[in-house]
Amino acid sequence: MGMDLITVAWTRDTSVETTFAAVEAVVDNIRADLLEQHVDRIDVSGESYMRDEALGEAGKRMCLYVDETMATANGYIPAVVYEDEPGYIPLAGNGAHASPWYFGKSIEVARNLVDEYNERLGLSRKDAHDIVLSSMLASR
Repeated sequence: MGMDLITVAWTRDTSVETTFAAVEAVVDNIRADLLEQHVDRIDVSGESYMRDEALGEAGKRMCLYVDETMATANGYIPAVVYEDEPGYIPLAGNGAHASPWYFGKSIEVARNLVDEYNERLGLSRKDAHDIVLSSMLASR
């Protein structure tokens, strides 16, 4: 697929603003790559996600999403969800030296960070819920 690898060093001193800016860069990279081409397969952290059609057509809204099923030993890994598109893209890192995006060790912290990021996109909690629901319905 030819997606560029973006790696951001994170420390305890890294601000939420810096983290969100880095996540936005990753999401923009994914979006640009997927909008320009037909995607047959996405490889994330050694797992392959097969797709029949391109993700995210022009004009589709997107949001971050996290739920209890996205818990790992190191924290919660959020996912990018596109409106009316089945499935999601976990922010699990891409490439041998990339790390997943952990949004806290508790679901409350993870949800708060996801809500904050979505607000920066101009989305209310209801808007994000509608986007996720549309994605689930498109999966049928």
